[in-house]
Amino acid sequence: MRVIAHSILQTAFVKQFSTRISFIVRGLGNEESFCSCSHGAGRIMSRTQAKKQVSLDEHLKATQGVECRKDTDVIDETPSAYKPIEKVMAAQDELCIL
Repeated sequence: MRVIAHSILQTAFVKQFSTRISFIVRGLGNEESFCSCSHGAGRIMSRTQAKKQVSLDEHLKATQGVECRKDTDVIDETPSAYKPIEKVMAAQDELCIL
């Protein structure tokens, strides 16, 4: 999972895919985590795995009502390829204020 700098009271935006909620956070400056927190949910499927396992129809259903590309070239970015953002944020409650 990629990270962003998060010094004390630095503001950041943490998101998942555009169909899910996002968080605006404020850093707590936790040096044990190198003053950082995640800037996204992180993947549960590799890009290759998502392309093999997710159909275009599943991607269309998952992104219904969302303005985004809806073709086979972006199936690796489908929402089901990512971790639930709520769990990711709960796991880093010592790193930032939600």
